[in-house]
Amino acid sequence: MKPLRLILQAFGPFAGREEIDFTLLPAGSLFLISGPTGAGKTSILDGITCALYGDTSGGERSAREMRSHHADPAMLTEVEFEFALGSERYRVQRTPEQERPAQRATRSGDSMVKVPAKAALFRFDAAADGDGWVPLSSKSTEVTQEVTRLLGFEAEQFRQVVLLPQGQFRKLLAAGSGEREKILVTLFGTIAYKRVQDALKAEAAALSKRAEHARMQRQILLEQAGVDSAEALAAQRLVLDEALRALAEDEKHAREADLQARSALQAARALDARFVEREAAVAAMQSLEARQPEAERQRSRLGIARKAVQVLPADRSLSDARQQAKSAREAVTMLSQQAGRLADVLSAAMQALAHENAEDQVLAREAAQREVLRLEGLAEKVEQLARAEVGLQSLQKLRAGADAALAAAMKDAEALGTRRLELVQRIEALQPQAAGIEALGLRLKQAEQHERARQNLAQQQRKRDGFHSAEATQQRVLDQATAARDIARQAFEALDATWRQAQGAILAHHLHDGAPCPVCGSAEHPAPARYDGELPTEAALKAAREAVSRAEKAHDGARTAFDTASRQTAIAQAEVDALQSALSASAGEDGAVPDSVAMLREQLQAATAAQTELAAARSQLATLETAQLKAAAMLDEARAAVSKATSEEQGAKQVVDERRAAVPEPLRAPAALGAALEQARARRQTLERALSQAQSAHSKAVSEDAALRARQDELQKALASATRREADAAEAFVAALAATGFADEPTYRDALLEPAAIDMLAAELSRFDDNHAAARERRKLAEAAIEGQQRPDLVALEAMASAQRERLEVVLGELGQRKVERDRIMLSLNKLAEIARETGSIEAEYRVAGHLAAIANGENGRNLTFQRYVLAALLDDVLRAASLRLRAMSRGRYLLQRRDEVADARRAAGLDLEVMDDYTGRARPVSTLSGGEGFMASLALALGLSDVVQAYAGGVQLDTLFIDEGFGSLDPESLDMAMKALIDLQQRGRMVGVISHVDEMKQQIDVAIDVVQGVRGSRVRIRA
Repeated sequence: MKPLRLILQAFGPFAGREEIDFTLLPAGSLFLISGPTGAGKTSILDGITCALYGDTSGGERSAREMRSHHADPAMLTEVEFEFALGSERYRVQRTPEQERPAQRATRSGDSMVKVPAKAALFRFDAAADGDGWVPLSSKSTEVTQEVTRLLGFEAEQFRQVVLLPQGQFRKLLAAGSGEREKILVTLFGTIAYKRVQDALKAEAAALSKRAEHARMQRQILLEQAGVDSAEALAAQRLVLDEALRALAEDEKHAREADLQARSALQAARALDARFVEREAAVAAMQSLEARQPEAERQRSRLGIARKAVQVLPADRSLSDARQQAKSAREAVTMLSQQAGRLADVLSAAMQALAHENAEDQVLAREAAQREVLRLEGLAEKVEQLARAEVGLQSLQKLRAGADAALAAAMKDAEALGTRRLELVQRIEALQPQAAGIEALGLRLKQAEQHERARQNLAQQQRKRDGFHSAEATQQRVLDQATAARDIARQAFEALDATWRQAQGAILAHHLHDGAPCPVCGSAEHPAPARYDGELPTEAALKAAREAVSRAEKAHDGARTAFDTASRQTAIAQAEVDALQSALSASAGEDGAVPDSVAMLREQLQAATAAQTELAAARSQLATLETAQLKAAAMLDEARAAVSKATSEEQGAKQVVDERRAAVPEPLRAPAALGAALEQARARRQTLERALSQAQSAHSKAVSEDAALRARQDELQKALASATRREADAAEAFVAALAATGFADEPTYRDALLEPAAIDMLAAELSRFDDNHAAARERRKLAEAAIEGQQRPDLVALEAMASAQRERLEVVLGELGQRKVERDRIMLSLNKLAEIARETGSIEAEYRVAGHLAAIANGENGRNLTFQRYVLAALLDDVLRAASLRLRAMSRGRYLLQRRDEVADARRAAGLDLEVMDDYTGRARPVSTLSGGEGFMASLALALGLSDVVQAYAGGVQLDTLFIDEGFGSLDPESLDMAMKALIDLQQRGRMVGVISHVDEMKQQIDVAIDVVQGVRGSRVRIRA
């Protein structure tokens, strides 16, 4: 930032308008701001700071307190500062809140009115219209924010880096790590490193949570197993394995005895089934022989029904003929009824036609036609009358308007004086309300920032709750996947055990007498193995194995999803904590929450409306006198317009009277004539439509009567033909009955069956014959199967088989129970091994991530965070540059360095400064430096910071440095060294301004801004 021009009006000791043109100074010059005590040297720096930030250089006085007591009360306090940033030029204007004399008497009787604070920021554009200055902002808070963005500093940082205020030059030197960190973060833009350390912290928290979850799972498994360690659980498994081997031998012997008993029972059951079959065959034969007489009766009924089917065609022909004759008779009767009704219609139509052709109806139609023609002839005259009346009304309105304009013009002159007084009173009422617009804008900005922070926090909390819910859901999914995997494993192991047990029965199923056994080779098979349950297949065993594989994959996926959800929850919680801290910080040191945004917006809107209305009122006040002159001219014009309108009105009235005489009074209105014409046309149309309807009705009745007579002749002929066909069909039906042997029609009707019933009866008789033959054959075969055999004792054999099965089930039950215990132990051991592998993986990750997070967040023995570590490296560069100047100014005695040791573990560390004293060879705090030494160190630090920031940042430009006092504390030699440092900085293209009373500096610096003190205020003079 390079200053170009500063204008101070009624500011501090400057009573009038003082302009300081920095462009008159040599480029990159070292200049002195000199003058007697109290003349206003520091006020120049106050003016620069006030223009940029609305504050003073020391920060101890507000801008409103800088009002000059020497200034004319009517002159407003204003500051204007023009500066350059690289190739761009900017201009900022500020008017602090102040009071001025009231232009008119106020209602409260006060002689002073408050003027609100105003600010404006402009950027120079040579291509723009006018003077080239393009407005960027016109609100105080927005101007301050935009200046902060352009310069890269807030007001407090500006006073520590660019401007060293009087009595505060050691502020940056003696600041703590926390305060110095804020300045360096702004200058070097290291917020990205803060985000890295926060992300590492969140990752470490997620890993720690996963490790705790795994530990709890291991403890639960051991408690469920009733042991203290995995080794004790493995010892239990070895004991169970030994017991299972003994039970397997008992199972083998029990299965052999069970197989022998079941084989004997199976052979006995097969023989007993043959005896049961012989008894069932005899019973079936006896049942069929009892049904034989009924079958014969059904055969006779089938023969008679088949004869009746032969008569069926003649029967159907007779039924059709009778139905046709009946339909013809009904049609003749219905047509006779229609003929009577049609005769009545024809008579009525002839009477209606005669009525319409009567003489009175003909005369009525002619009269209606003449009335329509008469009314149509009056249409043009009525239209001319209407136009004349419209013209008369228009002229009457013009005359009335002219009269009103004349009256209004006469009142305007009287109203102008009253209006001017009202405007003055309104202006004085609006000024206090519009004065607080800048303060309200700043409060609204703070409230909006607080509200956005609160909304961001609420959104992040919802996001965190969503991750937490997802984590709980994934925990449930993981538990379900674990249970499903365990069930699949148990099902597979049970099926595998059953499959192995059933292998002997499967081999025995394929044994045949005389064929060798595939296991022992024996041709005799006295007791083949048996298995009563359903034998498991290879496909079922494979499906169970695949189910186990799928369940294990699902469990692995659920575990991965749960770990991801846990990490997301931890990261989201860290974001919530950070946002909560930021929200607490935005509330202020006293914890007060900003006012409601809606309320502040309403207040600001009201103040803005008042300001707009105030400007409009002032503009209206300036135009009142011009309005009075215009009112007199308008009065003359109004009188002439009244005279002209009266004359034209009389002429138009005479034309209207002449045209009214030519039209009957009831028909003068166009609407009345239109209604009469419409009524006449409707009357004519009604009479003509009645004649047309009577003619159409008569023609239609005559036509329908002729058609009806023709239809009667056709139906009489059809009736005679149907009667003949009915008699012929009756003769054919009687002949068919006689030919088939039926005595009469009722006998035929009793014998008649539907074709489907005949087919069903024939099929039933055929099935009876087939079943009778099959029963005879079944009885023959059953008697041959038991020839020479005795029926076995199944009760005794079943009791023996049951005893052997019970013995086997006892052995299998105990064996299954021991296997379940072993499987449970194996499952727990597998889970413990899995948890151990997971814990090892988490610990390996945490060794890296947790270590990095701890170091990045300050747990490194030096209380130094990652961002502060980066800032420490940048500060080291600044201190190296500063030490070069401090060593020269202190004649080789002092160097500035950063203190590595942590003095207080509760405070931020890593950016504290100390000075190395070459005389003692020891480092000591910078606070131990004397006043002159502290000034040299502060000056060196400011110069070093200027060099390094310019080299690193590129965007933050430190082209100018102002120093207010402090040189008087230096001895001549130190002063000479400080001057050399300033000259060196100036030779590098930097502008350096110094305020000092030291005579040696006045002698060495020939470029100066002299502040001349006077009784009526100070003045400024540039000496280049």
